[in-house]
Amino acid sequence: MRPQPRRLLLRVGSPGALNRSLTKAPKARVSIPELADEASPLPEGWVVVGWSQTDLTDTVGNFIAKAAYQLEHEIPDFMKGLPQIQSQVESLKRLLKNPNFSVMVTEQHRQASGDPNVPEGQERERGEKGEEEEDEDTCTQSFFGPGDEGEVIETFGTAGVRPPFLEAPTLEAIGRALGSGHFRSVLLMTGAGVSTNSGIPDYRSAGGMYASIRPDLLTAAEEEREAIKRDPTFVANIRLFRQNPLPLLEVKREFVLGSANGTFRPTATHMFARILHEKGYLMRVLTQNIDGLHTAAGVPSEKVLEVHGSIRNCVCSECGTSFPFQNFAEKVRESVKSLHGLDASAPSESSVGSFQCESKFFCNGIIRPAVVLFGESLPKSFDVAMDEEVSKADLLLVAGTSLTVAPANQVPSVVPLSCVRLVINGQRVGEHCGLVFDSPYSQRDLLLEGDLDEGVAALCRAAGWGEDLEGLVDEMASASRETVRRVYAVGEGDV
Repeated sequence: MRPQPRRLLLRVGSPGALNRSLTKAPKARVSIPELADEASPLPEGWVVVGWSQTDLTDTVGNFIAKAAYQLEHEIPDFMKGLPQIQSQVESLKRLLKNPNFSVMVTEQHRQASGDPNVPEGQERERGEKGEEEEDEDTCTQSFFGPGDEGEVIETFGTAGVRPPFLEAPTLEAIGRALGSGHFRSVLLMTGAGVSTNSGIPDYRSAGGMYASIRPDLLTAAEEEREAIKRDPTFVANIRLFRQNPLPLLEVKREFVLGSANGTFRPTATHMFARILHEKGYLMRVLTQNIDGLHTAAGVPSEKVLEVHGSIRNCVCSECGTSFPFQNFAEKVRESVKSLHGLDASAPSESSVGSFQCESKFFCNGIIRPAVVLFGESLPKSFDVAMDEEVSKADLLLVAGTSLTVAPANQVPSVVPLSCVRLVINGQRVGEHCGLVFDSPYSQRDLLLEGDLDEGVAALCRAAGWGEDLEGLVDEMASASRETVRRVYAVGEGDV
């Protein structure tokens, strides 16, 4: 993965902010974006302190004053008195008299590929590469000292290159470009948030699966409950599943039965992927979801890469024999208790006996969904997609994912520098993965923060595809139907 610029930005809006201390690492630059010109363009602008042999520490005001002094007194004699030099000196002095500007510190930083929740096999494989590359990176040591005046913002990433057909990274401009056929290789990356309007909880929000787990209700030994209490993701860890599969089956009971009964229907976001496919613009859906709703929405299975597997595929944990999903769901219905008493017909206690594989003599495996648990490796097809497809995308749409789990969260930093990146999510995410949303630094990235289906409906309208999406509302989950109809009932420009 390419190194990502790390930027610290101090908003200087008062004389007191000039007294904030700044420690600059050797391979970091200090610049003033407001003084950008043709020779020193955005996002950095004028560089007032370049690379150095050691760390440099001083106040913000002194760094600027020293830069002005050096320009005025320490340059070669033939340059002294030149109008452009005098203009630069005066510009720096004006900043000190009227402190209303920004100070940017830029340094290179290789984005970490590890994550506390990464499946162990993937973490080892990619972690070794990270160790080899570590010596090439600048340590991220630059920092502003404490102070009440001046806001400090930290971002990672590169603004990239805005395609010539895109006037600005706005919803309207991206929508027009999409509807005009400028984007021919759209990569859609989705997470649990795209399915919440179907009635499927996500994982990491306040009301998500991990937050709602009650270890005391699970069929587990005391030490297993304590481990889940410390780290709720342990319920989906392969180590726990191998010694006791019941906690995961109990947590997933309603999801399994709902999937088998057809309770969950596609959302507007799933249908948007279908529209992209039907118009010939969809290169690939990379989904971290296991619900199968992309294919249920009508996207061909060969266009969908289920990075974490699918609940609808069941196999033996030992011999790998496949089993029909409906048979597995029936075993769940008959043998796994309902944690919150939602199903009166559920057994009062869970048992694992019916999940024993009987397809081969002496096989001691357990029938389980073919999903990737923590501690397991991702499918090889993901590496193929990263190597052969992600680098060809001209539009990346990230929807409903917190971008916290590697290696899937590396996708935004692997797409080409000219690839437009649009994130639709309930919360602000992605800057730790190299996305740059804030003006004036953003060149190709846009964040739509809010309801996913609402954001997708607005994008379709901007692309001129509102009728396409409206024509699919009867196939959507009820919450998505209501959202789409509400958005299109609102006057143009009000969303």
